[in-house]
Amino acid sequence: MKKSSARFHDFQLIGGEVLACPLNGTTYDYSGLNNYGTFSGSLTTTRFVNSEYGTTILFGGANNNYIWYPDAPWLRLSGSLSISVWVKILSALPAFETDILGKENVGLARPFSYTIQTNGNLRLYKGYASSSAGNTSTTPVPLYTWQHLGFTIGGPILTSQIGKHYLNGQLTRSATLNLSSGASDTGEILTVGAGIGAGNNLQNVLIRNLRLFNREINGTEILYLYESGQ
Repeated sequence: MKKSSARFHDFQLIGGEVLACPLNGTTYDYSGLNNYGTFSGSLTTTRFVNSEYGTTILFGGANNNYIWYPDAPWLRLSGSLSISVWVKILSALPAFETDILGKENVGLARPFSYTIQTNGNLRLYKGYASSSAGNTSTTPVPLYTWQHLGFTIGGPILTSQIGKHYLNGQLTRSATLNLSSGASDTGEILTVGAGIGAGNNLQNVLIRNLRLFNREINGTEILYLYESGQ
């Protein structure tokens, strides 16, 4: 796995970021859109720990421990979107499917939700619970080492959007989302490490360099984010 010695904010943004958070001791957003993250529950700056990449945040603890960002027009991604994030799972895979990043509410409307499943595969949801479409990877996330995860989805037409999963810079799956109706974003907050229901938050997982894009980034850009350690 490639490792960069430079700081996250020493790199130039590649364009289209609506959230860019190194999570290296703060929830500060480097996208230029001034998204301000807030700790929920007992998740505080005390959860930042030293790792081989410097300071990173350790998710775990009570069910209400997560980071949230207020709703904003640029975070309402009804069409194309991409996600790039580094994770390190420090213990067993989750007992419940858990969110890494997403916007959803107690009615289970999911403008989008990027999750890790109990078998280690990743899934992107879009739509309501009754007609939610998901796109699932077929390559589980390895444990105990840093892994770069990427997901992209392109096209404004819900029924023909193509979702692509990447692991450590390599495409692992490309498939169409069969979505009959989308979930309108009515102002849900954006959360990191949260899920709906008891036990659905991330447990014993390090996260760093989280990026959310309002466009479909390509495979070359994914590979760059991986190889540069971003």
